[in-house]
Amino acid sequence: MKWSSKNPNVFFGVYNGSGDHNASFWKGTLNTLKTDIKFDLVKTFASNQFIYDRFTLGKYEGNIDYNDQYVVFAARKKGTKYLTAIVYDIKNNKTIKIKDFKNISWPDNGQVFDWISISPLGSHILMSSNNKIDQYDRELNFVRHLANSSGHGDLGIDKDGVEAYVQYEYGANNGIWIYRLSDGFSTRLLPDKYNGGHISCRNFKRKGWCYASTTAPGYKEVFSVKLDYSGPENHIVNRFVQTHTSKIRNSLGNVSPDGKRILFVSDWGDAALNYYDRDTYQAK
Repeated sequence: MKWSSKNPNVFFGVYNGSGDHNASFWKGTLNTLKTDIKFDLVKTFASNQFIYDRFTLGKYEGNIDYNDQYVVFAARKKGTKYLTAIVYDIKNNKTIKIKDFKNISWPDNGQVFDWISISPLGSHILMSSNNKIDQYDRELNFVRHLANSSGHGDLGIDKDGVEAYVQYEYGANNGIWIYRLSDGFSTRLLPDKYNGGHISCRNFKRKGWCYASTTAPGYKEVFSVKLDYSGPENHIVNRFVQTHTSKIRNSLGNVSPDGKRILFVSDWGDAALNYYDRDTYQAK
């Protein structure tokens, strides 16, 4: 499920049942007066020729663009073990492209294909597979090999209004990196002491920033980092909160649309606590 960036009472989701609802895309509208939800079928992608045994919004990590117009689905045709990507224009009810990626394995078990997502302004598509990030245009034409690793990341807009990808990287390139999608230029935003955790760039009303949750000992916190390309020695951060989660877990910091509030979870260092029994906190 993904919330609308235009209407706080609207969300979108997918369903992959049998029959008429195979590979279907839905819109939900909250009625705050009656406290109920109205569901409307937007589009069904199954046909007499193809049915799908997998159909997801990016395989759980995909986004809809900030204008609620473009979305890319990760699908798997029944009888295959590879990715089929579907790009759809919601506003014009138009399927832009359906493309088989037979070289991107999507087995029943394991994680070769990770996720696919549209960018915030709907101009680019990124795919994570085989531990790398590749960039495509909206018609799923290959643009460039963007990154040689695939840590946790998210798509946002930099300080100049240009779409960008921000992620954690490991090994020799430890730290938080930014990739400018207009030309593929990349630089490290923060050094390796901030390695590991969670990135959220869903602050579409505060462009030019992303929000990072870090897990390294001594640096367990949630903060926003300015998306510029001047390098780690000139980075600007806004610190929100110190967290106290166990070393093996991260606090999954998530941000409000205006960038003023964050939600995060913590087990207060109790690694024996069930993953889903952790406390949730809000900071601003």
